[in-house]
Amino acid sequence: MPTAVAIFSIVYLLIAVGRIPPVLIAVLGAIAMVMLGVLSEQQALSYVDLEVILLLAAMVSLAEIAGRTGVFEWAAIRCAVASAFLDNVTVVVLTVPVTLSVVAP
Repeated sequence: MPTAVAIFSIVYLLIAVGRIPPVLIAVLGAIAMVMLGVLSEQQALSYVDLEVILLLAAMVSLAEIAGRTGVFEWAAIRCAVASAFLDNVTVVVLTVPVTLSVVAP
């Protein structure tokens, strides 16, 4: 238990510092948990949900393809028109993801 808390603390601190990509830190933390015997390989692999990983990969692929077609810009224009008929909270909920996808690199 103290080993797991120590690994978690180090990983949390490194992610908070922000100099190393968080995904790399998380993977190295998971490897440390297995290498130091906190988890067995089977236990560590049981926490990996391939359905979620495949879903995220498919969503990223679809967002990339949709971004190339200009659908996000089209949706932003349509949401601006919809704001005349919807309340402000609904428009914000609908436009924030579109806005983030347009401005994100």
